[in-house]
Amino acid sequence: MNVLQDGLKIKGGGTEPLTIRTTRHGPIITDAYGQQDLAAQAGMDPAGQYAVALRWTALDQNYLFRAVFKLDKAQNWNDFRDALRDFAAPSQNVVYADVDGNIGYQTPGNIPIRKQGDGLLPVPGWTDDYEWTGFIPFDKLPFSFNPPQGFIATANNAVTGRTIPT
Repeated sequence: MNVLQDGLKIKGGGTEPLTIRTTRHGPIITDAYGQQDLAAQAGMDPAGQYAVALRWTALDQNYLFRAVFKLDKAQNWNDFRDALRDFAAPSQNVVYADVDGNIGYQTPGNIPIRKQGDGLLPVPGWTDDYEWTGFIPFDKLPFSFNPPQGFIATANNAVTGRTIPT
C-alpha cells in the first residue's frame, strides 16, 4: 500500500494534513465510508479489519480528452466511432446525427471482463480470484447505425443482455 502524505493549503492560513492511501486496486475509500457496512454487504465479517479500495477504469491512464477533441472534429459516422475508441470512462450512451439524416448510437468505455463476480459488491483484493482480465473490445460494444425502426432511444436502460461479448 502506498501512503502519500500531503497537505491542503488553506487560504489565509497554513496547511491541513491529508493522507491518501492507494493500492494496486486504487484508492482506499473506507476512511470515507466505513468498512463495517461495506464488509457486511460483501458477505465478509463486519468485525474484520478490511480496507476497501476503489478500482475504476477512469482512474487508469486514458485518453478521454483526445476522444472529446476528436468528437468535436468528427465529420461522419466513422469519425464519430473512431473518436469514441479513446473514450475510456465513464461509459456513456452516445448518440449521433448528421446533416445527411443518418442517426447512430455507440456505447464507449473500458468495460472490465472479470475472472468472476459482477462488480456490484467489494471482493477480496488479496487474491487474484476477482481480477480484471481485460476489457470488452470496442467493436463488441453495443452500437447502432440507421436502425430499421428509424429512431434511437436511450435512457440509462440495459442495452444488452447478461452475456458479456468477449
